[in-house]
Order: sequence, then structure tokens, then C-alpha cells
Amino acid sequence: MKKFTAIFTALIVLAMLTAACSPTAATEAPVVTEAPAATEAPAVAGTEAPTEEVAPAEPVVLRYASNATPLSSLDRFSSKGVSGDDTGRLWADALLFSDHRGTYAPALAESWTVSEDGLTYTFVLKQGIKFSNGDDFTSADVKKTFERLLEDENLTDAGTWTSSLDHVDAPDDYTAVIVLKALMPTFLDEVDRVPIIDAKVYEADPANYFFSPVGTGAFIVSSFNKDTSEIHFTRNENYWGWTAENKSNVDEIVYQFIKEDTTRASALEAGDVDIATQLTMDYLDTFSSADFNANPLALDRHYAIYFSCADTSVFKDKNLREALSLSIDRQALVDTIYSGGGVVSTFPVPVGNLGYVEGYSYEYNPEHAKELVAASAYKGEEIPLMMTTASLPRANEIAAAMQAMAADAGLFLKIDMVESATYETNRTSGAYQVYLGAFNPTSSDFYKEVAVNLLKDKFQTGCIGEEMKTLAAEAAVTVDRDARAKLYEQIFTIEMTELAPGAYLYTAKFLYPI
Repeated sequence: MKKFTAIFTALIVLAMLTAACSPTAATEAPVVTEAPAATEAPAVAGTEAPTEEVAPAEPVVLRYASNATPLSSLDRFSSKGVSGDDTGRLWADALLFSDHRGTYAPALAESWTVSEDGLTYTFVLKQGIKFSNGDDFTSADVKKTFERLLEDENLTDAGTWTSSLDHVDAPDDYTAVIVLKALMPTFLDEVDRVPIIDAKVYEADPANYFFSPVGTGAFIVSSFNKDTSEIHFTRNENYWGWTAENKSNVDEIVYQFIKEDTTRASALEAGDVDIATQLTMDYLDTFSSADFNANPLALDRHYAIYFSCADTSVFKDKNLREALSLSIDRQALVDTIYSGGGVVSTFPVPVGNLGYVEGYSYEYNPEHAKELVAASAYKGEEIPLMMTTASLPRANEIAAAMQAMAADAGLFLKIDMVESATYETNRTSGAYQVYLGAFNPTSSDFYKEVAVNLLKDKFQTGCIGEEMKTLAAEAAVTVDRDARAKLYEQIFTIEMTELAPGAYLYTAKFLYPI
């Protein structure tokens, strides 16, 4: 096990290194300690201890292999997926830290208040913080960071902000006032995901800023390869969060993208990388030795099949939605494809997330599935199952297994593997009958799923009834977390009973061996 092992608790859970390094992080994790000092040999009486030249210490380099979608830039709002969050937390800081369970702590802001109507947040900023290039951090940087989310029409993951953010005021250098045009119940959690940029540097060359960004973070981007997405970081010796007791001994981080599980695992075994993300549990024996720490983690990512209820879809018929769900042996998927590394879904919300309701389950009953198919108007035509490998580990195996299970019930799925861009276009235009997908909640909160995907029927499912829409509209403006949970429970109970728009499959557990 490597000498920087202690940082990985933070590194793995999205926040990576900087959440652990900050003295004010809401959830503390152990950070890397300084390398042990060399032991001094005792001098022999009557002799003079020889003077030896001490060679400079080799830099401590952490090599991180991710299976996430490669980045086209280091702008977390121009790409979807976790890698933008991961890397952004290294070179930049947010105004605050969230533990993703409703607890918050200061970061670049030392305090904040909210107006009675919930639309205005006033942040008092810490003074004396500098960007890695020496520029002072001020409210002008906060203003530009947030308002560019409204100004840049090319951003692909800023929808949460464009629907709610109005403007930002900077009445003085160390006060930033964020004004919303609509209530944003998960506002503080989303602020945690906004890396603050250097306004002066950005405005000088906005097109290239995120290829070599300047931030206040614990590490500095020393290079970014646009072709491979490999990123090299060096430690920011002047990082505002370092203390004598709380400073990483990692000098450099190499962040690279290796899609295939076998390749990542082989690279780790060979010592070519120091951590490999999201390996399935069948690698547990490989990395359960004294040389490795396997770090199994259960993720909130919830896999599902999503239906179209349009007139052109066979799944307008609820009986066929039910038949497909009944035909899927979810436990077999978890046991075989993920080697037991997962939790079978029992409700549209995973256990431990806001809105989860006990007492439900997705039944496996292939005989009843056959009866429902036989009684329907379905005539045995092929039904395209749209999917993409870009964000679904082992998607091919999952689809093939479900295809065989459905065929036993008399439903004939045709695997329709498409590129990510086509997948997104088809989803947002409703050009599908059923697709394999997944949803990641923000802070264990399905707010975005409710306020965007369901309320606005973002993916043109045609499955959202008036009762669900009414409840979703109320949840979208309910700031109180407990009250919002009650609304979620009603919304997702409807989804459970109607099997629309989704029938959920499982949440997965992965290894992050080091």
C-alpha cells in the first residue's frame, strides 16, 4: 500500500483530495501525512560522524485511473458526469462545503444569510485568499463565476442555474449577493459544485480558460491533453487551506481516463496507476491482499429502464410495462454481472435517499409476465432497447441479460447501442420506446429528477399524469427538506404503481482499489 493511502477516503467520494485537506470541510477525512523523516544513525564515540550528501526526495506522484467519460475541457458545466466535479475540486474551491446530507460549512465564504423569501443569499467572503497566479480572490470572481452560467449558451450542464439564477451583486470586494428568480431548494448543495474562477483571467481569454484554469484550490493544473483528457496537477504550495498539521504530501497528481475494467485493473496490478475507480466486485479477490485496499463503495446511482408512453410506443399499455418489469430477475443481474456487488431496487428512490418508502418491491414473476403479454395487442415485433456504453458500466451484459429474460416472457427486445450524443438527442425528443439509463441524485435528493425530468417531462415520456405534475410543481418550490420528502414519497409511489416513467433495477457497489 502506498505512502499516500490516507487521502483516498476523500479522493474516492467525488470530493477527491481537497475536501479532506480543507480545515473547514463539513465531513473530515484523513489526509496524507508528511513522509517520515530519515532515521539518524548514532555517532560512534571518539570518531567523527561522516558527512553524507542527502539526495533530494523523489516527488510523491499519485496516478489516478478513472472510468468516467473523458473531459473535453476542465469546465465542469460543459460536460456531464463526475469527472468534472472531481477535477474541479482539485484546482478550485467553492463558496461552501456540503456533506450531501444537509450539513454545510464555510469554504471561500466565511458565512452567509438568506432572505425571508428565500430568493437572496448574501455571502461574506474570506479575505486574504489568492488564486494560484497571485490574484486576490474577491466578489468580482464570484459574480463572473455564476453569471457566466447564464451568459454562455454552449454549456450543457448549467440547467439547474439557468432556470433559477437571476443575477449576482458585488456591493464590495468581500460581499457577494446571489439573487434567484425562482426558489431553488437545493441551492446550497449546488453552490458546493460551482468552482470559483479568476474573473480577470477568464475575461481575457474565455475560450481557453478551462484548458489551463486558474483557481484557489490545493492543486494547480500544470497540463491538460485535449486528445487524451489526461490531466497533470502540481501541489499549490500557497494554498489557503494548508496548515502545519493538515497538508498533503502528494506533490503531483496524474488523472487519466481508462475505460475498460480489465485495463484499469491490470494497470493497478502492474503499479502503473495508484488507484482504479469503479471496478466490479469480481475483482475483490485480486485486490484483497496486504498490498492493496479494495475500498468497496455503494453508490446512489440508480439504474432503470425508462418507458415512452406515446401512442407510437407499445409501452403505452401499462400491462406491457408491467410484463417487462416482471420478466427481469434483478437479483440475477446483481449476482452475475456485478458478482453480488449491488442492491436490488425496491422503489424508485434508493434506500437512504430523500423520499424512499419502505414496504415495496419489484416482483420477479415471468409466468405472470407471459400472461400479460399474451393478453395484450403486442404481436411479437422487435422493440428497440436504446442504450449507450458511455455512462453505464457493463451495459452490454446488462442489456443482453434483460433481452433473454424478456424473450422468455414473449417480449422481443432489440439492443440499440448508440453514441452519447444520439442517446441524448433521442431522449430529449422522445425518439425511443424504452431505454436503459441511470440517475444520480444531488445530495441524496431527487430534486432535479422531480423539478426537471418529471415536472417538465424532459425526456418526452408522455407518462407524467396530472397528479404527478401537481405534486412535482409543489416540490419544486418547497424549501423545507422534510416537507419536500413527503411530496417525493407521493410522487415516487405513483411512479412505482404505474411503472412510469421508470422501472428501477438496482444500485451498484464498486471497488476503488489502491
